Amino acid sequence: MKGSQKQIAWAEKIKANIEAEAKQYRGRKEAYDKMIDFILSIDNASFWIDHRDYGFKTLMTDLYKGGLLIRGTEFSDCAKCDENGDITYGSKGIDGIFVSK
Repeated sequence: MKGSQKQIAWAEKIKANIEAEAKQYRGRKEAYDKMIDFILSIDNASFWIDHRDYGFKTLMTDLYKGGLLIRGTEFSDCAKCDENGDITYGSKGIDGIFVSK
């Protein structure tokens, strides 16, 4: 995981809680498994800290409905998935519209 030692320690606790929540979705649908794998592959401590108040279901919903902000700023890179769980990278502007790269 990327970040300072203090950030990493905090982020790993947050991620562990999300991972525990994700277990109930594992194996239901291939798309869910792809989304779970993607979310849990994020290795930036600041992502986990920025999303510390999100539950796993909220992260999945954001990823599916309009783009999950990966870097935490309004114009940062984000990811979106389709009904098959295939991930597309893009940007989300101030208007909230996802634009593929």
